[in-house]
Amino acid sequence: MVLSSYAISGLIAQVLKYFIVEPRPAILLKETNYQYFIDDVTLHNLHAFPSGHTASAFALAAVLSFATKNKNYSIMFLTGAILVGYSRIYLAQHFMDDVLGGALIGVGSAIICQVFFEKYSVSKIFK
Repeated sequence: MVLSSYAISGLIAQVLKYFIVEPRPAILLKETNYQYFIDDVTLHNLHAFPSGHTASAFALAAVLSFATKNKNYSIMFLTGAILVGYSRIYLAQHFMDDVLGGALIGVGSAIICQVFFEKYSVSKIFK
């Protein structure tokens, strides 16, 4: 499920990036005194929407949450995914809407995989 969810979220994110040419924050903040740029971090200029890193993080968090069905672990997974999204904004790689879009894509791909795997599980195929 993890690989399937990663593949779906990655494919959706990359297709959207191809068609949506949106500048990244680094372009808009380049001429300002933004103090949180980090040395040696490659700053990309275009194709910001959606955040692929955030999509992957939320896909993983959702799949793991579905698999464990443990509230405490789910909160931990979600917190990790939120921190990935926050880091994308902090590093001036994405705006909030890019991160929210990535989060929706990641959770959506995990839900699609969960439904598919429940419907077509191996045990049901061989009955």
